[in-house]
Amino acid sequence: MRDAVRGSGWFWWLAGIVILLVAGWCFTPLPMVVGVWGQMRQVRRLEARMQQAELYLPIATNLALYCQSSESLQLEGTIGAARLPQPLPALGASWASFFTNYAHVEFGGGFYHYGYRVQREEASDPETNLWRLYLFREGTDQKLLHRFALAAATRLSGAAFVSNSIAEYDRRLAKSPEDIRLHQAKISLLAQYHPKAVPVACLDAVKALPRHWWPRLTLALVDTGRGEPSEASHELVKFVESRPGYSRYLYLAYFYQLNGKPKEAAQAIEKAISFPILDLEEDETNSECRGYAAGVYLYQNQEYSTVIKLCDALFPIRENGGYAKAALQSLRSAAESAAAGSNVEFAPSEAILRFDPYEKIDIKVLLGK
Repeated sequence: MRDAVRGSGWFWWLAGIVILLVAGWCFTPLPMVVGVWGQMRQVRRLEARMQQAELYLPIATNLALYCQSSESLQLEGTIGAARLPQPLPALGASWASFFTNYAHVEFGGGFYHYGYRVQREEASDPETNLWRLYLFREGTDQKLLHRFALAAATRLSGAAFVSNSIAEYDRRLAKSPEDIRLHQAKISLLAQYHPKAVPVACLDAVKALPRHWWPRLTLALVDTGRGEPSEASHELVKFVESRPGYSRYLYLAYFYQLNGKPKEAAQAIEKAISFPILDLEEDETNSECRGYAAGVYLYQNQEYSTVIKLCDALFPIRENGGYAKAALQSLRSAAESAAAGSNVEFAPSEAILRFDPYEKIDIKVLLGK
């Protein structure tokens, strides 16, 4: 009997400990602390590798070369990891910015930032640029890793830059073929540097994501630019009608908008609002944002009747709150007054998110202009 009581006591001790551990994991910051600790261990290991000469020496030269080529390659703003010289993408670099005399490569993000910086020395002369490579880590002084010289006239060719970047995009797409952002980034690069390769990249995106609207719309624009507008329109309409809905007809309307066909766009919008207005997983921005953008275009092209119908269809939508209602009411009132023959002053609302699925791509390149 005494042994049974003793065994029961041990059981309750163990059960209490387990309960405390579960409670600590579920109701305290313990998981976050453990996660941060694990991430920092990985960061420290990577920082140690980043200070090995066999790694940072080629990185130093490549970063300086990108700086010296930044104007000819149009390396403006933030450059994504896939467009960086190897081995930076493989190491896990997030992004970089390049100037003629400076480059900053970011590895971290969120709670801790670290990476490389390369700086051209003021003592450089017209023939030779002197550079310094630093390792920077948040909360500590940057560490000089390497000082080196590079002929000032040395440049990276556009062909080499594109080839290196495409190889990295293809490596990533092989692992994540359904990542639409990778396809978009690759097509954006090709549109800027190698437009003739865009159609094949669009077809690859369509094959990888047969139900996604963006590759289909982009391919239709490219085919239009290649002198096949009827075929392009037919294929896009066939895609939309295969799974019709509000969003897909809105993208069809956007295709007509980019091709300067407001009446066809109005017809597509009329079909769009005959379906339930829902946000799909693959949509960009929300249903009211995209609808408002289409409505403004139609208003500017005197398709007032469709504008009124579109606004009336969007008024009951509550999934996105009421942020768009005032703008939609203003648009509807302007369309109603203009349809009655009144002179109306209307300016699109700046409060509504801008819908532009080709913000990072020159649309003229897609349309062959």
